[in-house]
Amino acid sequence: MTVDWRLYYVTDPSLAGGRDKVASTVEQAVLGGATVVQFRDKEADDQAFRQGVLACQKAIERAVTKGAAGAELFVNDRLEVATQLGTHLHIGQSDGDPARIRARLGPGRLLGISVSSRSELEAVVLGGHADVIGLSPVWDTSTKTDTAAALELEGVRELLAAKPAELPAVAIGGITIANAAEVIATGVDGICVVSAIAAAACPREAAAQLRALWEEA
Repeated sequence: MTVDWRLYYVTDPSLAGGRDKVASTVEQAVLGGATVVQFRDKEADDQAFRQGVLACQKAIERAVTKGAAGAELFVNDRLEVATQLGTHLHIGQSDGDPARIRARLGPGRLLGISVSSRSELEAVVLGGHADVIGLSPVWDTSTKTDTAAALELEGVRELLAAKPAELPAVAIGGITIANAAEVIATGVDGICVVSAIAAAACPREAAAQLRALWEEA
């Protein structure tokens, strides 16, 4: 499966103005150029989470009917929802055994795994179950506080140099329109943003501005 990782949007219901606004923000992000979306809602119960994912699937479909390229949809952490709804999955270091999760997820679905250090990267590479890695966090961010120490740009470069060339890597954590070009310049395959789109006055325009930075790189 060929994926355009360059602009990866991670949802946040609070920043979007409520759960009822998440899907419309996803639609606008995809219209602006986001080609990967991760549905993340840590506080939602299973029913609300599932409904949110379904709404995002429909939002991506709407964006495509309006001319967007489309986007791959990941869910954060919840394997059961991913298997039920046929989405991709992203997990952190404490979200279970990647081998078991990979087996349950099944063929044709992508598994992303967050890494924050050289040792975590080596373990993920050795396991061979990840289709993409999330280098996290680049910088400290208020949208996710249970993270390791910030990698900063040099840490991102070090992990990129240590990974296999065929394993895509995206970076997340504190990335904004003001500093995204610096992250792109490290050689990552994509940038993941939350507030840069979710909290923007015009999510579509914010996504378009972030996407345009790749053309300038």
